[in-house]
Amino acid sequence: FTESRALLEGRDKPPGPNLAEQAAIIRHHLDMVQNLYGERKAITYFRKFAAGYVRRHPERKSTLLRFMACKTRADVEDVISQSY
Repeated sequence: FTESRALLEGRDKPPGPNLAEQAAIIRHHLDMVQNLYGERKAITYFRKFAAGYVRRHPERKSTLLRFMACKTRADVEDVISQSY
């Protein structure tokens, strides 16, 4: 949203979020999905968003594969902790 806002206001595109900022957003999104669906369904549902989240990651492919293998919240937290 920061990039979109800057471009709409005629400013230069700001740098993208760093890995720590990305991790915070991923966790926030996962919290919201888990509150709606419960852990089991949330993890399955959440994995489809992983491709978008890893788009800016320096180790995109391996991180995406690790997200796709997640079955629990703890699995997702491990990927975030180790990759972000």
